[in-house]
Amino acid sequence: MRVDGRGRRGAFEALALGAVLLYLVGATAIALTRPLWNDELFTLHMASFPRLADTWTALLTGAEQLPLLYYCLMRAVVQGLGTSPVALRLPALLGYLAAGVALYVFLRRRIPQGYALTGALLLGTVPYFYYASEARPYGLILGLSGAALCCWQRLGEGRGRHLARLGLFLALLGAVGSHYYALLTVIPLGLGQLVRSLKRRRIDGGTWAALLLAPALALALSLPLLASIRSAIHDFWAKAGPSDVLRFYIYFGKSAGLALGVAVLVTFLAPLPARLPRVAHLHRVTWRGLAPVLPADEWAAVLGFAALPLLQYGLSLVTGAYVDRYVLSALLGLCILAVLPLPRLFGGAARPGLVLALLVLGAACVRELASFLRARQIQRDNEVALALLQAEAREPIPIVTNHPSLLLELTYYAPPELRRRLTYLADVGEARRILGHTSMERGVLTLVGPRFGARVEDYETFMKAHPRFYVFGSFLPNFTWLLDGVQADGRPIELRHHDDLRQQYLFLVHPRAQALAPAAARSAQ
Repeated sequence: MRVDGRGRRGAFEALALGAVLLYLVGATAIALTRPLWNDELFTLHMASFPRLADTWTALLTGAEQLPLLYYCLMRAVVQGLGTSPVALRLPALLGYLAAGVALYVFLRRRIPQGYALTGALLLGTVPYFYYASEARPYGLILGLSGAALCCWQRLGEGRGRHLARLGLFLALLGAVGSHYYALLTVIPLGLGQLVRSLKRRRIDGGTWAALLLAPALALALSLPLLASIRSAIHDFWAKAGPSDVLRFYIYFGKSAGLALGVAVLVTFLAPLPARLPRVAHLHRVTWRGLAPVLPADEWAAVLGFAALPLLQYGLSLVTGAYVDRYVLSALLGLCILAVLPLPRLFGGAARPGLVLALLVLGAACVRELASFLRARQIQRDNEVALALLQAEAREPIPIVTNHPSLLLELTYYAPPELRRRLTYLADVGEARRILGHTSMERGVLTLVGPRFGARVEDYETFMKAHPRFYVFGSFLPNFTWLLDGVQADGRPIELRHHDDLRQQYLFLVHPRAQALAPAAARSAQ
C-alpha cells in the first residue's frame, strides 16, 4: 500500500510529537528519582543564599568556578519554583530539548525531515544524555549553542536578520554567562562567519558584533571572578591527557554511531526483496557522492563544533583542566556529520528517513530507560548507606567521610541525629602530598564548611581530640587521602563493614597505642 505525502507528514508529526513526549516524561522521571549529588548541591546552596551579594562573595573564593549570570538564572528558578530536584534540573532539561529542536531546524534546511529528525534524536542515544537531568549549566549551554547555530544559519540565508542577530547575541551571552568554557562555542561560529565573509567578499558587521560582543559582555560581568579562578585552576582535580580527547569521540561512536549504524543496516535490508533493484546503484556511490550540499561556511562551523574536544585540549595545556562536559556542544557537530550522508545513501527517499528516525528513537528510549534504572540504583545506594550508618555506626562518636562530596550528600539527606555526627577532615598539605591536587580540599574549606552548613574540621586538631571515630566512604585513588593519612599517623584501622557491590566501606579508627585483635587486624589489611 502506497503512503501519500499527507500520510508521511502525519506519520512524521506523530513521530516527532511522540519523541518530545517520551523525552519529557523520561527526563522528568529521572530528575525526580536521582538524588542530588555534590555539584548539584553546590548549585542549590549557591542559588539559595538570601542575597545575590552573598552568591557573589562565595564565587569570589574561586571554589565554585561558574559565572554570576548562571546563578542569577538559578536564583530565579529557586525563588519561583522552589528547590525540588525537578525545579533545579529544569533549565538543563529544557536546554537539552532545545538542542534537539535546534539540530532538527538546522538539518531540515538541508536534508529531508525524516533524516533531520534522526540527527536530532541521536542526542538521546549518547552517555551525555545524563546532563539533560543535572542541575548544572551543561545541558542549558548545549541548548543555547544549538540556538546560536540556528540563528547564525538564518543570518546566512538573509532572512529575519535583525531578529536572528538578536537571537545569536542572547544565545552566546547566555552560554558564556553560564560557563567560561562555553567561550569555545564562539570559535566554530567565528570560523564559519570568516568563510562566509571570504566567500561573499564582504564583512557582515552586525553578525561579527554579535559574535564578539556577547562573550565579551558575559566575561566583563564576571571579570573580578576570573582572578580568583586563575589562582585555583592550576591545582584542578581533572588533568588533561590526549586520551581524554579520544574518549569523547569513542563514547559518541559506541553509542550514537552504533545506534545509527544498526538503524541504517536494518532500514536498508528490510524488506530486502523490494530493495534489490536499487542495490545496484551502490557501486557508484563514493564519499564525494555521499556528501550532501552544504554551504562552505556551514561546513566550517559544523566541523568546528565537532572539533571542540580538540580545542578544549589545546586550552587545557594552559589551564590544566579538561572535562568532557565542558564541551558538550561538540555533540551538535557530530550529530550533523553523522546524518548528512544518509539522504544520498537512500536516494533521497522519504520513507527510509522515517524508519531511521523510528529506530533511533527506539535506541534513545533504551538509553532513557537505562538512565532511569541507574537513577533508581543511586537512590537505593543512598538509602542503603544511610541505613548502614544508623545500624553499624552505633557508638556516639564522629563519622568522618573520606570524600568531600560524600559529606555534602550525606549531610543533605541524613536524618538530624545522624547529620550531627558527620564531618570531613581537611588538610591541604596532606591532599597535595597524597593526591597531587587541592582544588576539592579548598572547596570544602571555603564553601562547604563556612557557607553550606556542613561540618568541616582541621585534620590535625581532630586527630588530637578524638581517639576513636568512624570513617565511611569508598576507595577513590585520585580523590581520597584520609585513610593513607591515618595509617601514616600509626592509628590502627578496623574494617567494620564492606559492600563491594556498592563500594561502601565503614572503618573504626582506634587510638595509636591500642593494638587490634588478630582477626580485626587482618580485616583492616
